[in-house]
Formats: sequence, C-alpha cells, structure tokens
Amino acid sequence: MIKFVEDYEGLSFIEAAKILATKANIKLDNLPTHQSSAKDYSVLYQINEQAVQFYVAKLQEKNPVTEKVLAYLAKRKVSLDSQNKWSLGLAGETWDELYLYLQSKGFKDQDIFQAGLSLQKKSGSGFVDRFRKRLMFPLLDNMGKVVGFTSR
Repeated sequence: MIKFVEDYEGLSFIEAAKILATKANIKLDNLPTHQSSAKDYSVLYQINEQAVQFYVAKLQEKNPVTEKVLAYLAKRKVSLDSQNKWSLGLAGETWDELYLYLQSKGFKDQDIFQAGLSLQKKSGSGFVDRFRKRLMFPLLDNMGKVVGFTSR
C-alpha cells in the first residue's frame, strides 16, 4: 500500500507512510522528522487555515458587500449547507485586513507572502492583501489541508 501511494502521489516512503497512518488514525513513532529534500509546509497550512476562518467570519458580517455576495450565492442556488461544507468566505474591503489579522496571530510577513495571501506594496515597503471584496473558495489537497484559494 505504501509503495502504491508513493508512486501515485509522487512521495517519499516516509511521506506516504505518514499519509496512510493519518488516514488509518495510527500514530507513528520514531520516524525521521526531517528529510533534506522535503520542505516543511506546516506554517503555510496554518496560515491558510487561519485565512479560512477569517474569510468565513467576514461572510457572516452584516454589511452591503456581504449582502451582495449572499444574494449572488442565492441566485446561483448555493445553499447555506454548501457554503458551510465548502468553507466559503469573503475577503475584506481594506487593503491589509487579512494581512494584519495574520500578523496578530504571530505569522511572519514572508510566510504570509509565501502562502500567496499578500503582495509586496508597489511603492514603499510592506504588504497588502492579495484578495479584496471577493467571494473566497479554499482549495484542498488530498488530505483535506487548505493549500490555497481561488475567488470570484
């Protein structure tokens, strides 16, 4: 089974074993935790999870932008259950709302940028949010981790 997952997903033995163990709810001890060729993306996953929570909360606020987005979802017949199931959300209206929120959670500028959620300002220093006033859709990997976003 491990070999199949290695080949199918293009992973190392350890990565495939971890995936299968997680799916089977088995704790693996004494596995090497560091591979020189593997990058640790855990902080990026954490940032993306925090962004999902932020976006979902923004869609639940009462203001003209959320009303417009909720009307759009109703027109497209996207039920509240589907909105919740897929963690649909809304990017804020200001230039750096998500960025400041993630900073307040202790994340570093470069990590937020690397997660694809901020852009460097064109003039001066600092960062701004990549998405503003947009309906947000989280993108998940095969393990259910948020790896990015798309928007409408």
